[in-house]
Amino acid sequence: MTVRGRAARRTGRSRSAAALQLPAVLGSAVVAVHLAMAVLAASSAVHTGGDNAAYLSLANSLARHGAYAETWHPGAPPHAKYPPAYPAALAVMILAGAKTWGAFKALSVVWTGLAAGFCFLWLRRRAGVWTAAALSLLFGMAPALLWASQWVLSDPMFVALTLASLWLLTPSSRPREPLGGQPEGRVGVRLDPRTWAMATGLALAVAAFFTRSAGLPLVAAAAVCLVLDRRWKALAGFAALFALPTILWHVRPGAEYAADFWLVNPYVPEMGRAGPGDLAWRVGENVWRYATDYVPGGLVGVAGALGTVGGLILAGLGLGGWLRKVRRRPGVAECFFALYAGVVLLWPVQWSGDRFALPLLPLVLLYAAEALAFLGRRAGRVFPVRGSLAARRTLAAAAFALVAVPPVLSWVEDARADRACRAETARAGPMGCLTPEAKLFHAMAVWAGSNLPEGSIVISRKPRLFHVFSGLPSVVFPFSTDDRLLLAEADSLGAEYLLRGSWDNSVPTFVDPVVAANPDRFCRVTALRHGSGVVMSLLAVKPPPSEDVWNGPTPSNDVSRDSVQVGLCSEWAGRQRFSLSAALSSMTVPLLDR
Repeated sequence: MTVRGRAARRTGRSRSAAALQLPAVLGSAVVAVHLAMAVLAASSAVHTGGDNAAYLSLANSLARHGAYAETWHPGAPPHAKYPPAYPAALAVMILAGAKTWGAFKALSVVWTGLAAGFCFLWLRRRAGVWTAAALSLLFGMAPALLWASQWVLSDPMFVALTLASLWLLTPSSRPREPLGGQPEGRVGVRLDPRTWAMATGLALAVAAFFTRSAGLPLVAAAAVCLVLDRRWKALAGFAALFALPTILWHVRPGAEYAADFWLVNPYVPEMGRAGPGDLAWRVGENVWRYATDYVPGGLVGVAGALGTVGGLILAGLGLGGWLRKVRRRPGVAECFFALYAGVVLLWPVQWSGDRFALPLLPLVLLYAAEALAFLGRRAGRVFPVRGSLAARRTLAAAAFALVAVPPVLSWVEDARADRACRAETARAGPMGCLTPEAKLFHAMAVWAGSNLPEGSIVISRKPRLFHVFSGLPSVVFPFSTDDRLLLAEADSLGAEYLLRGSWDNSVPTFVDPVVAANPDRFCRVTALRHGSGVVMSLLAVKPPPSEDVWNGPTPSNDVSRDSVQVGLCSEWAGRQRFSLSAALSSMTVPLLDR
């Protein structure tokens, strides 16, 4: 071989090595940028919703008792609403010794980092490496993904598993080999890498379903594509893999998630099931909200008129790009996009939000980018200009900058606020930077856990959160204007205590009228005040004076809080009270420290 030939060979090898290294470098950079943004803007506060508390309670039940039970509810019934994969992951952390809010939040950051990485890997199979890097970076900087990284919720794990499944189920650009085939000249049964990837992708689709029930569209999309490809053996194996655990899960006693799905308002069950007209209104309302608010807000962080206009343009481009792909050859991603969007649009409006659009954001970005590229090529044919390729690249870079700047500005504001929040929580505990009502709720739950008898049942506005802070079972009061229901529920469950405070308008609407009309059924155990303003009190519920559960006059719902007067419980007068300051400043999850 000549010197020139050897040099050319070495140059070819170096270029090949560089080509292999570039995707690894870009993918790692995308993940690193996301992790840096997530850590620097991490919130140390506790999410005030009930889901994060429910996940920790279920994980604690799995770790300590080996049962998937609602320990926050009297009697600890089996839980059949949230799939068990995410609580199981939290249970492993508990068994390893994790007890602080920060430890469990760190797991969410890990999952969102994996989601950004799998997004890059999937997009690389669908587009060029630079396009994949740009779009996955936009997804990694999305306010919705950064928000999800801050809380103990199943969304990060679900999104990561979904994108990993899409990546593995998307064919690579290499020529397709026969399913289960082997290279010629070799003896024995060996599965080729594509078959292993497909099997792993199908398993991850099942895992996504057992992380969130909304993963069912991914399972269905994978099954549809197996049918279209006539992979009957793979379909049979996938059906068995999915059916067995699903049957075992659904035969468990407990509430059905789908039952709440079809209610007009899941928070007001008395409104009944949604009819065709209600569903049509729900779809229309969700289309508008997701197109003009949740998707642009979750992806870019803009709102108002700019968000509305930008969201409509993004939705139009995304839909156009999806339709072009479907007309050619739909894959798993295209089927998933249609099925998951259908579920999201049928979702009760009260549950809607950018967190439920998270799995759709990478797909919307891809389809919109492909639509823009198509429009650019068409414009180049109609209006040919010199250096059109350079012009298109310049326009693509400008479009990237236009979309990337708002989320960075939003992140800067969030990081500033979260720094202040971290200082406050370091001083006053996990609810330190939240509202006075949230601080008092936390303080009252911690007080109750240390002072009330073990197993005491407390009626509260946030029963799962109350249980995590106190270790005591808790139930929510009926959201009904029928004032007899609260006392009837207290008497039937044996609930001896009621937490009264203005977390929101529900207490003045549903609790205060009952207390005002039945002062003989309640007495005050203790009360806490935030400064000179908000007051939260813990009331004891006295047993009914007779066999009748409630015989008083029907109270008016128009009752001022100042007019509700309850006397002090004589049995609690002069009891030893413990200091709250040390307990409230701890970042340990109280339920895990009992």
